[in-house]
Amino acid sequence: MVAGESGTVSTVKEKEARYQAALRQAVEQALAPYGSEAAVIEETVQDTPGLWCLDVRPTAERAAPASITYLGGGDEIVLGFGHTHMYMWDDDHLDLAREVRDLLEAAFAANFVEAGPHQDAFSRISTRSGMKGVGKMHLPWPWRLRRTRTYAPYGARPS
Repeated sequence: MVAGESGTVSTVKEKEARYQAALRQAVEQALAPYGSEAAVIEETVQDTPGLWCLDVRPTAERAAPASITYLGGGDEIVLGFGHTHMYMWDDDHLDLAREVRDLLEAAFAANFVEAGPHQDAFSRISTRSGMKGVGKMHLPWPWRLRRTRTYAPYGARPS
């Protein structure tokens, strides 16, 4: 019984390590076009309840901060940029990392418009794979009637 439990713990730790490495790489790849000075990345690990966080603080004025919180042991994260946050999950850590990279590339380039209260914001974000609506769902008003916020890019737009 102990050996089985040990094997399970090892499997969970290995899964967490795969997700964390893939997500860290997604952030680094999304930031790469802007150079190493574009943002400060801070990593935090909490054993209880098994949370792992990456906070991305841009150096450019008015650029949107970003964060990833991995909910340990599973396949779920909370991705945030600006005041928008969303839950994401995928059984495949590489597919999840690709989706995160797609969203962060657009967020770092300031290719999104945000609306709603700061604690419950939602965004329309233009990614390589198309326009997406993310964040908390609100009443279906036309965007032109909403009070919106925009952010600055992390640096000169990559070519």
